[in-house]
Amino acid sequence: MIRPFCRTDLDSIAEIWLNTNISAHNFIPESYWRDNFLPVREMLGKAEIYVYAEDDGIRGFIGLDGNYIAGIFVRKGGQSRGIGRKLIAFVKEKKPELSLHVYEKNQRAVKFYEREGFAIRSRSVDENTGEQELLMTWKHQHLKRMTNQEILRIAMEQSAVDLNCRAEDFLKTENVIVHSAENPGARKYLELPFTCDLVSYGSNIVASVEPQYEEIVKGYIGRYLPEHCFETPNLYVLNETFAEYGMKVCFMAEYFLPDVDQEVKNECEYALALMGPEDFKSLYIPCWSNALCEARKELDVLGIGAYREGKLIGLAACSADCDSMWQIGVDVLPEYRRQGIASALTGALSREILKRGKVPFYCCAWSNIKSARNAIKSGFRPAWAELTVKPAEFVEKMNR
Repeated sequence: MIRPFCRTDLDSIAEIWLNTNISAHNFIPESYWRDNFLPVREMLGKAEIYVYAEDDGIRGFIGLDGNYIAGIFVRKGGQSRGIGRKLIAFVKEKKPELSLHVYEKNQRAVKFYEREGFAIRSRSVDENTGEQELLMTWKHQHLKRMTNQEILRIAMEQSAVDLNCRAEDFLKTENVIVHSAENPGARKYLELPFTCDLVSYGSNIVASVEPQYEEIVKGYIGRYLPEHCFETPNLYVLNETFAEYGMKVCFMAEYFLPDVDQEVKNECEYALALMGPEDFKSLYIPCWSNALCEARKELDVLGIGAYREGKLIGLAACSADCDSMWQIGVDVLPEYRRQGIASALTGALSREILKRGKVPFYCCAWSNIKSARNAIKSGFRPAWAELTVKPAEFVEKMNR
């Protein structure tokens, strides 16, 4: 049960505050929390606080200062039981918008807030601890709704980070060549710098390359129309040229973004349930390998499962590949396919991601007709094409 704080709760919540902070922030000396215990205890008695209570006592609480969340604290032994989520949901019903600060090193908390729809707005240094902290905010859905133009802008801005260019470069009519560089804000699965990566949003090609390959790529993208640079037979020219340097064309994919102007709500006959990292722990097995990635399981933040009589038969999940965009993957057990489960899951997860202030995106090879159809049926539309050159040994290893 969630109820307002009363004075008799003070000792209990102060103890939870101290123990939770010590446990969650092992990068800050324990003495810092103990030195601040008495001043904080006094402030707790004057704050707007709601507690989560069970028969055997208080399990957690949330403290507010207007629309600012001063903290959410759950007693050890009560974590991973949805108590924090329930406290957040409770105050969301009371407040049109919320904000909070969280230490960047506390990635468990950062991912929790992202799943609950909070978005990172800025970074700063906490003067008291010297630690980097994030400002995260949430607004009630009726106060915000991303447009297709905003979604496309966010995607182009992320591509610009990935390729080391400017977002406006994708809108030019002439091709653009830039030198690839590492960037901590890039999609986390990318291996930078690129040897050669070509991206087209339809108007031109932006090529991100290592400097020694600039003239090769410039000649190639200047010789053919943008749409022909991503297909055979022209693609053989690029592949054969890079083969002389021990490189080969490796990845070619089409990326999709949601069209929020169309109302798509696919349904299936099975029960759907929202899932999080705790639910994924036993699911890193081959049948869910499109939805989840064991090699990057720390990025898997949110999912929706389809169930038949308690059995998981379909799963769409997303990875937080960068601050602003989450990538969707989906799997359905073979015996349950062609029943609309994949599109129901993909569409539902897309809506949940948008509620959290993130842009969902979907990727597949253009020859994967089933996957492309699922994207379109789920309310997505083609946005950009991307091609990547990799070392020949990397390609050969994938082909074994």
